[in-house]
Amino acid sequence: MKKPNKKYLTDAEYVVAHGKWKKSRGRNPSLPFGKIKNPLKALAAAELELKSFQRFTERMRMNRRAVEWERSIGLIPRDPFAKKVPFTCYNYIK
Repeated sequence: MKKPNKKYLTDAEYVVAHGKWKKSRGRNPSLPFGKIKNPLKALAAAELELKSFQRFTERMRMNRRAVEWERSIGLIPRDPFAKKVPFTCYNYIK
């Protein structure tokens, strides 16, 4: 398989883009994905991987927003393991 362009981050994105392009021209996809040599099954597997990755990143984004919101209203302390060290110029001298 050819190396994907730099605009595609993963092989799955490249396989899905190639499959959509081929279908728009009225043809069948022709790229393997991973160890799957059947192009139609490879396209389905690549689409499934992309969807699961998109769901995962969306969940992580929502989780990050929730944590930031809880910190902003004071439910979570800013840094629970921070030491209470008074600021002096001697803190930076070692």
